[in-house]
Amino acid sequence: MSTASENKGKRILILGEYSGFSLNLKSGLKRNGCEVTVFTSGDSFKQLEYDRDDLYIRARDFSFLGLRLKGTRRIRDFFNLLKIQRFKQKNRAAFDLILVLNPDFLSAGYCFKGHFTVRDCERLLKTTGKFFLSACGVDIPYLRYGANMRYWPFSDHSPGSVNEMLAMLDENLFRELISEVDGVIPVMYDFAFPYRQLNGVLPVKIEKAIPLPLSTDSIRYEPVKAEGIIKILHGRSRDDFKGSDIIIKAMKNLREKYPDKVELILPGKLPLKDYLEVVRTADIVIDQCRSFSYAMNALFAMAMGKTVLSGNEPECSVELGFQSPVINILPDSTFIENTLESLVLDPIRIKAHGRAGRECIMKYHDAGVVASQYLSLLTNKEE
Repeated sequence: MSTASENKGKRILILGEYSGFSLNLKSGLKRNGCEVTVFTSGDSFKQLEYDRDDLYIRARDFSFLGLRLKGTRRIRDFFNLLKIQRFKQKNRAAFDLILVLNPDFLSAGYCFKGHFTVRDCERLLKTTGKFFLSACGVDIPYLRYGANMRYWPFSDHSPGSVNEMLAMLDENLFRELISEVDGVIPVMYDFAFPYRQLNGVLPVKIEKAIPLPLSTDSIRYEPVKAEGIIKILHGRSRDDFKGSDIIIKAMKNLREKYPDKVELILPGKLPLKDYLEVVRTADIVIDQCRSFSYAMNALFAMAMGKTVLSGNEPECSVELGFQSPVINILPDSTFIENTLESLVLDPIRIKAHGRAGRECIMKYHDAGVVASQYLSLLTNKEE
């Protein structure tokens, strides 16, 4: 493992953002001595906070006195483009590592969008620099091969509707990107699987999966009391993708069975900072039920000391190389209800899972630990 002094001066560019993944990875990379820039538009409603040295662009209309000025998005795009052009000119051949979170964060070059192209990334890299694609979101391989898993977020969609989503993505841009990157880095089994399927069609080097990062020093650990009424939370953001209808049905059935023991918390789309304050009031957090693995939402809750229900199939443990205390759930309301009931009737288990969750985060998901695995790719050394 390289030291902070060895990494001092290394410059890294991260293109895109998903639920704080980039911000947390940046924190870990900086702890390892690197200089990091994140290019992002803020990840929609989550209103993530970025540093002054990040390349933050607003992907929406201008506003005046709190009122949205419709039709001004094109003007905003123009200024974004100027901002990015200045960045490109200033940072030519400046970066040791560029990580693209998803092809959607790049531009094919013929769109009037303030994004980077694949060629831009190559020009921004040093001659010895490395260029990687992260497999961590919905993209062409995921839509094309995800249905080959036992279940996935689009299991209830018709093949036609999935093909419509696929048609909206740029196949040529994806192929160009795959041909130029040094490798693809999955963050979990759900995204590693489709790329392995793709590898039989389009040659791609798939690196060992690297877990999602969390800046643990920014999340206060507080053991759950799990006394009296048990508070169960499910955050509603991408209902269909996460299986919210299945989860909420299970939660409501449980509350009907134990009205004096259970309280439900169902926050909608909130800025991340506000959402995490609500999470802190819960004992049990349910993330999603249509995934084999768990994601950033689960990490935040585990770091606080909450018992977390999400995807955690055996494939998840094999992919990441360790056992997580996340309680696996299936896209089945009865299964989820029974799992919740067993916890409500045994509060000691809730406390134990909360402690184990924090320990898991500190050992495997801490941003500094995860960042060192990315840095090992620069020297081709295995951790």
